[in-house]
Amino acid sequence: MAGFVKRVCLLTGAGGRLGEAFCRTYADQYDIVAVYRTRHPEVPSQVQRLRDPRNPTASVPDNEHPVFAVQADLLETGQVRRVVELALTRFDRVDVLLNAAADVQFHGPLVEAERLGPAFRAQMELNVMVPMQLVSQLHEASWRHTPDENRALRRHVLNVSSTSGLRIYTGHHQAVYSASKAALNYLTCHMADELSAIGVRANALAPNSFPAIVTTERVVEALVRLDEGDATGQVLELDAEGERSTR
Repeated sequence: MAGFVKRVCLLTGAGGRLGEAFCRTYADQYDIVAVYRTRHPEVPSQVQRLRDPRNPTASVPDNEHPVFAVQADLLETGQVRRVVELALTRFDRVDVLLNAAADVQFHGPLVEAERLGPAFRAQMELNVMVPMQLVSQLHEASWRHTPDENRALRRHVLNVSSTSGLRIYTGHHQAVYSASKAALNYLTCHMADELSAIGVRANALAPNSFPAIVTTERVVEALVRLDEGDATGQVLELDAEGERSTR
């Protein structure tokens, strides 16, 4: 398409089900910095290409839109800064921060916090603190200097939350996971408030379990619709019945 310019997306959790689906489906629309911890997403990147096993020399269309893959454990000191620096060095800007990395485990009952404390703390760190740290790093390294450009390019923080941050599901020992996603929802709303001064939006998508209750494709499509829209400060719930804004 003549004149089409890809948006630059810094995506965490690229090695997970949702992150990989986003890369596979939308690499032709976004220049994606695909941050993964252990598993490289099964998509073309600067370090791997797809091949047709029946015709290894044939051209594979997906290879025309490789992601820029970055391995990082975002809980390690200095790694948040590193991935932001790599993204800005590679593309000179970030238009969308898509926080999809998460610890989604139900680690156990609250009454076992003495034993499970390290797992609980790490879950809160990854699900709440890391998205905030990424925003802070992008703000300091880039966004705070370019409010007019931010508005023109519709820059956006997009957090992947969960209906567990909106509903109480009893009997599953998911209290800390639920609390982390509830915190992320409110954090998103405060991000929208604080970042509005520099022309950056912030929204969250809170899907039910995928692919069990909603398909991964529906989740990815909803994320892109949020990015294409003008809303800010919204927490959009997505379940089997459809979508609704909870704020």
